[in-house]
Amino acid sequence: LTACSNITEKCLCIDDYYRANSSECISRSNLKINVSAYRQTTYILFSWVDNSKNSNVNYTVSWNNGSAQAVDNEVNATLLDPGTQYTFLFTSTLPADSDYSSMVEVQNQTYWTRPASPGR
Repeated sequence: LTACSNITEKCLCIDDYYRANSSECISRSNLKINVSAYRQTTYILFSWVDNSKNSNVNYTVSWNNGSAQAVDNEVNATLLDPGTQYTFLFTSTLPADSDYSSMVEVQNQTYWTRPASPGR
């Protein structure tokens, strides 16, 4: 998964792969996240496992009326309306460095908040 023309050159990963914090090349598909959602009436807490193997990856979640930067692979989407469908955009960004262009993976997912209890 690397491309080297001779011993004195730095070996780089091929297209759609990136260098992790170690010497291995990692597939761009590792930037995709498998989201878990804890749904309540006015918020949804999202969490995931970071499979990127690169500490420089940034995660952002955007929705109809907000966005948030992930902290410890979690985002809490707040101020949501009960019993409402929302589309969330999950963006994983690996910033560019001296050897590679930035890589971005985007995923759309739809979630509903829980309906309010009767009488509330």
